[in-house]
Amino acid sequence: MIKINLLSLRREKKKAILLKHLELGGLILLVVLAVIGYIWHQKNGQLSLLHAEIEAAQIEKLRLLNVIREVKKFEKQREFIVQRLEVINQLKKGQTGPVRFLDHLSLNISEKMWFVSVNERGPTYSIKGFALSNQDVADFIKNMEKTGNFGHIELVSSQQSLIEKQKIMDFTILLASK
Repeated sequence: MIKINLLSLRREKKKAILLKHLELGGLILLVVLAVIGYIWHQKNGQLSLLHAEIEAAQIEKLRLLNVIREVKKFEKQREFIVQRLEVINQLKKGQTGPVRFLDHLSLNISEKMWFVSVNERGPTYSIKGFALSNQDVADFIKNMEKTGNFGHIELVSSQQSLIEKQKIMDFTILLASK
């Protein structure tokens, strides 16, 4: 009788199957490692791009902070200039008011009257003076009203005085400018 050792054939088959499984497992492992390596490479590239974007954003932030500082500096300068212009305009208004008032006075005063004092209190002017008659005072008030620059003109007092044997009207007028 011939004896055939079937166990070694079975062992060989098992070894071959095991070897195929190992080869297949190794191949799968290689594919998985390749996929993981590819994904890692992609993610590493994305991470590098994100780091570059963050750096660029930080540089832009620093640049914009400098721009903001300059803008604030210019705004402060602008406010300072605007304040100066407002002061200048107020001074010009204050300058032209009395000038116009004195111009109206010089244009409307008659030869028969003269002023002793002219006072300014804000928009109101007080005039004290002398005239030869009440008619001269009335004409002066009428002429000042015609200028249209005074909102209210009031004759506060008008008294007859005697100076060096001459009858003279002593008057006080209030004028409110518009």
